[in-house]
Amino acid sequence: MTDDRAKRLAQLKQALDSGAIDADTFRAAMVALDKETGVTAHVNGSGAVAQGGGIAAGAGGVAVGGNVTGNIYIGVPAPMPDPSPPARASGWNTAVVRELLSAAFNDQEVTTLCFDHFRVVYEDFSSGMSKGDKIQRLLDHCERHDQVAQLVALVRDANPAQYARFAARLKP
Repeated sequence: MTDDRAKRLAQLKQALDSGAIDADTFRAAMVALDKETGVTAHVNGSGAVAQGGGIAAGAGGVAVGGNVTGNIYIGVPAPMPDPSPPARASGWNTAVVRELLSAAFNDQEVTTLCFDHFRVVYEDFSSGMSKGDKIQRLLDHCERHDQVAQLVALVRDANPAQYARFAARLKP
């Protein structure tokens, strides 16, 4: 970022913080500055993403991009979603659970299982996703949300023969 651009950004930020300009005026000035200096920013929906040193504004605030070492935010950046709970040591042998799921269900049955019992996983499926990818997403979700026991119980009820083949190896 050039010194002139940095000064102008600081002036705009100060004007916004002091109430001399409103957020709409600030956004318009940032867009004009981007055009003038040849920097582009991409805004998608109500969020904002700054790329290439660009400035993007969204409902959550204004973001000013930095360089490859990280981002610099001026103003209030868009709120970050809560992170997923960390992966847990569930006590299950996930490799064996994965094998069990693969043996117990065909692709459509994995899809149906997720639709019926793990809707958030089902909603993450995309067209053409492989059975293995679906199983991995399901297992990751269950591990992160302490639901592996529930998953294994569903497999046991739906396909007792396959469950019996793997039961002794499910816990390390």
